[in-house]
Amino acid sequence: MSLFKRIIATLSTRVDHLVSELENHDAVIESAIGEMRRAYAKAKVRHTRMSAEGERLCRKLESLRRDEAAWRERAVSCADEDRALECLRRSRSAAAQATSLEQTLERHRELENRLLREIEAVRTRIQDLEHKRHLMRSREATADAASCIQRMEEGSGLDMDQTFERWEMRVTETELATDALPVCDPMEADFLAEEERATLAAELAELKRNRESHNEN
Repeated sequence: MSLFKRIIATLSTRVDHLVSELENHDAVIESAIGEMRRAYAKAKVRHTRMSAEGERLCRKLESLRRDEAAWRERAVSCADEDRALECLRRSRSAAAQATSLEQTLERHRELENRLLREIEAVRTRIQDLEHKRHLMRSREATADAASCIQRMEEGSGLDMDQTFERWEMRVTETELATDALPVCDPMEADFLAEEERATLAAELAELKRNRESHNEN
């Protein structure tokens, strides 16, 4: 079973158990995401180790290929037949080890590539779950707010819009009544009376001057 399938199977069992006991679905999903993040981190560490091991195998393969060529050259250049045959034997041994290591390295690369694909699948799944969780949180918050308003209106027997309308009518009536009431300021009244008297006196004086001027003519 692949890494991704093992993670999903484990999470499905845990989530089913939690759902049967809890009503807080957000907490259930949060727990599942946390499990997947930990599995993702472990897989990344595992891949790092596999990558390092693959590099070590590559270096070992290169060394064996160099040994194969070196011993073959020594076999050709060696004057002593026994020594030449031993060099050739060692060259063949290095070649056989290199062939076996190539097969091992090929299997290693296949496993590493599969692990990479599974790591990417886990990463994508985590992002998908986080996105869905964000959407569900938003939907739940909106639904809770609407439900709260509905409960308030139904439970109190009040129509909120009508309540606001009646409130506005009462405030408007109070504002109109306040504007209609005269504001009495004694000092201002005195000044207005004096100003009116001065205006009338000036007008009277002007009338008298006009009459006197008319009589003289």
